[in-house]
Order: sequence, then C-alpha cells, then structure tokens
Amino acid sequence: KGVKIELSQGVIFRLTFRGELIREQWDIDMKRKEAAKKALFDKLAEDNPPSDPTKKKKYEEILSILKDNDYLLSTCEYTDRMLEDVLTKINEYISPGEHDFSSCRMLAYLAINRLHYDLNYITIDAIDRCISNLGKDNDKLGEVYIFKGIVLYAFNRIEEAIQAVQTASSISMKTGNKIQEMNAKSNLAYFLTEIAGNTDLEVRYNAPEMALTFINESIAIWEEQKKAAQASGAYRKKSKSFKRAERYNKDTLGAVLISFGRTENEVYEGCRLCCEIAEKDKDNLEMHLYCRMHQRKAFRRLLHFE
Repeated sequence: KGVKIELSQGVIFRLTFRGELIREQWDIDMKRKEAAKKALFDKLAEDNPPSDPTKKKKYEEILSILKDNDYLLSTCEYTDRMLEDVLTKINEYISPGEHDFSSCRMLAYLAINRLHYDLNYITIDAIDRCISNLGKDNDKLGEVYIFKGIVLYAFNRIEEAIQAVQTASSISMKTGNKIQEMNAKSNLAYFLTEIAGNTDLEVRYNAPEMALTFINESIAIWEEQKKAAQASGAYRKKSKSFKRAERYNKDTLGAVLISFGRTENEVYEGCRLCCEIAEKDKDNLEMHLYCRMHQRKAFRRLLHFE
C-alpha cells in the first residue's frame, strides 16, 4: 500500500509540474501576442493614409472600429455580425484591387487580437498575395517579408518567422537598403532566441552563433547610418526612428545574451540591458511586455548554472 501511495504522489507531482509548465507557456504566448499586437497597431496608426479620399475614409473608419472594439472583436464568435462587418469593410477597402500593406496590417491586428486563432490562415494568405502583387523588384518587398515574420512570430510559428526574415535579409542586402537590412537582422536574431533549448533547431540554424552575429551586424549598421545622418545634417529629423532602433537593438542583444549566454555574467548582462531599456521607456507597453518575458527566461537559464 505504501508503494502505491508513493507512486500516486509521484504521478500527482509530475502532473502538477506539467500543468505549471503548460500554464507558464500559455502565459508566455499571451504576452508574446500582446506585445506583437501593440507593435502592429502602433505601426498601423503611423502608416500614411491613402491619398484617395474615398479609400482614406474607409481606412480611418476601420482603424476606429479596431481601436474602439478591441475586446469585443477578440472574444466574439467568427460568425458574429461585428466581425463580419469589419471583414467586409476591409474587403471593400481593397476592392477592386488586391491586398496592400495597409490592409494586411489591419487583418494581422485583427487576427492576433483573436482568442480563437480563426483568422491566421486568411491573414498569411493576404500577406502572400501582397508579396506576389509587389513583384521581385519592389523596394517594399523586404519590409513586407519582415512584417510577415513578425505576424508568424505572433502566431507562434517561429521557424516560418525565421525563414521569412531570412528572405527579407537577403532581399535588403541585394537592394542595398540598409535600414531594411538592419531591421531584418535584428528580428532574425530575436526569433532565433525563440528556439533556444530546442537542440535540433539550434543546430539546424546554428542559433547561438548566428543570433549574436546578426544582432551585432544590425547594431553596426545602426551606428553607420547614424554617423552618416549626423554628417549630412539629417539626424535631427530622423532622431526618433534612430532612438527607437537603438532601443530594439539593445533589447534584442539582451535577449540573445539571456538565451545563449555561456556564463551567468552574460545572462545577467542580457537581463540588465532589457530592464534598462524598459526603465528608460516607461510609457512603452511593448517594451515592458518583452522585458517580463526576458526576465522569466533569464530566471530559468540562471537555474541551469546552479
């Protein structure tokens, strides 16, 4: 009887532990979605509205609906009239043409916001259609692939996200678009941190080494572009975007050190960088959400050094 009781307690412990891991992973996934959603909507709001008055009106109307009905649109059934109306408005927005970058951003925000994961396929299909419409020589192609990577990351399709930003990096290096290359490599480094602990994927992508290489290359491009802007007198106009890129690069470097650091000191340094960025940018919800994820990962990694 004693043996049976001991085994039962062991089973209970393992089930409880497994439940905690599942709950923790769910918590991480939700934070990931929240952070990506915030970034997407900020980008969507900054996007230049269409020059055509009719299309501009539709664009602003959809933005307003997405913002004002955030919770309802995230929880309602797929057949709900409100969701149907929003999807109809997005279709009217693109009619008679195909999806463009703005319509894809609207769909992506809506899909990432959904608790039911029922718009993921439609959104990726729309982005792929947008890529096909742009053609191989379009300067926006690299930017759209970066966007596709961010959306796939938010859908927790990490390997596909890595492949999308790898494509963006190749395109930007061929076209000589340094800003796109910087953004692609920074995102690529970050997405590689998401496969830390998965031995097969780490080996396949040489993740520990390549993540550090990509973020260092991104930082080098940022420094080069900043010096050029300062020399030409253009820095003042672009200072906001330079500062934002600096924050993202430092945060990503922190995530890389946390995920792949070989010593406790490297993990601590990564955590310090992430917390420093979040502290400096107190009103940036996105940075604070990422900081929480990074702190949790740093804690788990530090336990391995005990």
